[in-house]
Amino acid sequence: MARGDGTKLPMLFVIYGASGGRIEKNEFPTFPAGHVYAMQNKTWMDDDVWKTYLRSLLLPMFVEPSVLLLNNLFSDESYWIVNEELSTHLIALPANATSVGQP
Repeated sequence: MARGDGTKLPMLFVIYGASGGRIEKNEFPTFPAGHVYAMQNKTWMDDDVWKTYLRSLLLPMFVEPSVLLLNNLFSDESYWIVNEELSTHLIALPANATSVGQP
């Protein structure tokens, strides 16, 4: 993900493991710095991981009202968090729409 000015945003990596579990300390040196890692038993972003991503990663990155485009991710709570806490507009794209707009 990146901002309109090209500034890259931190990534969230979802790693297979017990939900909310810890990553072994000896694995940390192999993970890129500056990103956030979450443990999930199905390795996909659920509501809890998404809320953490919005509040912990995106909130500090928004310096002015923005637009957040999402593909294949919708929740009423997402709209509330993005609009109220991030002072940002959330636009939910139709499913799989990003493949149409990419070169």
